[in-house]
Amino acid sequence: MKHLRNVFITLVVILFSTAATAATAKWLTTDNTDAITGERTVSAFYYQYKLEKNIGIRCDVNGGDKDIMLTFDTDSALATPRSNVEVFIKVDDNAPVKLSGSLYTNSYRSGYVNDSTKNNLSKIFAQMIAGNNAYIKIQNDRRSEVVNFKVNLSGFTSKSKKALSACDFNPKSKSMTKDDKDRLVKIDAEIRKLQTEKTTIKAKY
Repeated sequence: MKHLRNVFITLVVILFSTAATAATAKWLTTDNTDAITGERTVSAFYYQYKLEKNIGIRCDVNGGDKDIMLTFDTDSALATPRSNVEVFIKVDDNAPVKLSGSLYTNSYRSGYVNDSTKNNLSKIFAQMIAGNNAYIKIQNDRRSEVVNFKVNLSGFTSKSKKALSACDFNPKSKSMTKDDKDRLVKIDAEIRKLQTEKTTIKAKY
């Protein structure tokens, strides 16, 4: 009887701990303006209790200049400050997106990814807005230090609006061309034809 009571208490503690952790997993926002320079920083970032790994979105506004970026924090050192890092993000069943980022000038484990021709932030932000979960992999350029984690995207859509609006940034996935759509239709037809042929051959034996 005593053993059963101990098992029950253990289960209650585990369930309570899990519920508490889930309850604190959320997206938070900040909006700060430097009193001296007037530079405004608007951000949204993922927060989960006892998890030091996160990603976020940030907009820096300085006069007419506006810079949008994806930010990240890890729980271990990746490289020396200012070092280049590789960031991979896979949202749900989408193909992984590779981004090139840098560590901050004063950090061994936190950094950012700027929007550029190399980094299609519009695509990844659009996927995050429409998605449920994002799987993150961050590594230094030597691949000697690698950090993997997952974030729940529930709340990202509403919490990211302010930062996106501050930078006049409208995330959207690249539309498929008509030629590619037509080609996919032909590929599907060829696959069905081959499948039928395969079934016919196997039916002989």
